[in-house]
Amino acid sequence: MRLASIPTKALLCDDVVYRGQDFAGAPIERFPMVDLYRLYDKNRNSAFEKFHHWMGDWLILRQGWKIPKRKGGMANGSLYTLVCELHQEKLKRPLDDFSQSDKELVDEAIAMRARHYFIDVYESIKTRGYDDSMAPPITCVRRGDAYMIKNGHHRAAALLVLGYEMVKVMPI
Repeated sequence: MRLASIPTKALLCDDVVYRGQDFAGAPIERFPMVDLYRLYDKNRNSAFEKFHHWMGDWLILRQGWKIPKRKGGMANGSLYTLVCELHQEKLKRPLDDFSQSDKELVDEAIAMRARHYFIDVYESIKTRGYDDSMAPPITCVRRGDAYMIKNGHHRAAALLVLGYEMVKVMPI
C-alpha cells in the first residue's frame, strides 16, 4: 500500500491500546505526549518528570503490566520488556513475577523510554525534519473523516506540536 497524506489534526488515538485512559479514541491533540512535548520545549526537567509519573502510574499503580496490549495494557510492551531486560542484565536473573520488579530498575527503564521519546523521536524530528521513509510508517485505520492511529502515536504527537499540518500515513 502507498502512504497517504492526511491532515495531522485528523488523527485519533487508538481506542484499544489506550483503553482505560481518557484519550482512547480522542483526537491526537489529547494524547498526553502532545502536552509533554510542548512542556519539553519550555522545561525539559518538568517534561521528563511528568512523563515518568504518567508511565509509572500506568505501569505500576494501575497495574498496566498485567493487561495485554490488545486490551489496553502494557504487558509485553516496550517498557515492560525493557524492565525485564534490565532485571536480567543487572540482577542476573529473569523477572518471573513483574509485581516483584525492582523499583530502581523500573525507574531506569522509564528514564530510558523518556530519553527515547524526547530525544530520539522529538528532537530528531525537530532538528532534522520528518523523513517518513526512514521509520516504519505511522499506520492508521480510517474512521469516517478521521484516522485511528495503530502505530506511531509519539511521532504523530511530535509532528502536531512541531506544526506539521499534513502527515503521511499507511492506511491499513
